[in-house]
Amino acid sequence: MKCDIERFGWRQTFVVVSLIMMTAGGARAQQVPTLAATEAAASDEKELASCLRMPLRKPEKPLPSPTQEPPGQLRVNMRFTSPELPPETEVDNSSARDDVRDLVLKYVANYRLPCLKPGGEYQTSQVFDFGDAQRPTLFTAALCVVPPAQPFDMGELTPSRRRNILLRLTFAGGGQQPPSIQVNYSSASPALQAALVAWAAGYRMPCRNAGDSVAIFEQAFSLAPADDTAEPTFGLTTLSLSDFLKQTDHPERLRASFDFNTMGCPFIVRFMNQRPVRPNMASAGDPEDPRRINLVRWLAGLRLAVEPPQEPDELFGTTFQINVPCGQLELTGAPLARNTPSGDLFKSAQVQSTDRPDKQAPSHD
Repeated sequence: MKCDIERFGWRQTFVVVSLIMMTAGGARAQQVPTLAATEAAASDEKELASCLRMPLRKPEKPLPSPTQEPPGQLRVNMRFTSPELPPETEVDNSSARDDVRDLVLKYVANYRLPCLKPGGEYQTSQVFDFGDAQRPTLFTAALCVVPPAQPFDMGELTPSRRRNILLRLTFAGGGQQPPSIQVNYSSASPALQAALVAWAAGYRMPCRNAGDSVAIFEQAFSLAPADDTAEPTFGLTTLSLSDFLKQTDHPERLRASFDFNTMGCPFIVRFMNQRPVRPNMASAGDPEDPRRINLVRWLAGLRLAVEPPQEPDELFGTTFQINVPCGQLELTGAPLARNTPSGDLFKSAQVQSTDRPDKQAPSHD
């Protein structure tokens, strides 16, 4: 669930990780985060969505830059593994100045997730935007959105295979006012879509007061029958670049030329399949190295292969951590067998890989 928040002259976008919801009818509905996430071990979704503790004090404002450089924007990926400890953090997609980055990380170090059970894990991301102080003020409590008390029950509307629905929830009234709902994407039947919209009208944002500015959230749902044997694909899978390319549609047709030795190799690219809902997401770390931008954009533009009886919609949310080695990539559209053994793609695709045993791709775990 994503929430835009403006606080003290800067805006945050929060991506909230949701748990799997078991439906009463035996089928299952999964709320899907818009960024890579792992299932958290908490007593229930409502508790997890409301227990994240952020500092109440006003954070320091970034000082004006002597060169008039704008503060910029950055996204912080957070991983909670303890109810008492601060999250592990990683800055991603940053255009922020170094002093702004330090300010944000100091602020985020005070976050806690007291409802997280021992052995549990919770991942989320938050965007801090210091760019435009004239944006409408929204909310300081990013996680105050409360889902309906009862899980969504598909009943007789349960689809024969996994379907995805993306809802946009707009809160404009007081804390107990229902949101207005817009369907941004749906591969489900009209009846199932209507039932989910009616259920989602039970969301509330109790931290609101009448007269507060509008808050807009986006939530994706993956709906599947109980006998769906396919595991949800929203977890993170680590692959070599060669193995990732073999997962794409018609890898034998790929054409590209990149020299990883000029990009600060080895490094990691995070890829999240968003098709057919929206363009894919890809990022190469903190800060976004300009030497890697063309490669990242090329990877983001690739389509994952769909193996029957799969449908493209079922790959929504599939996430990869791609290990990029040192060397050169030369893809000329030459035939490439999909059953090429792992590690042989470089050879068959005219890629020269330089072994660098002294250097390993940084871990983002």
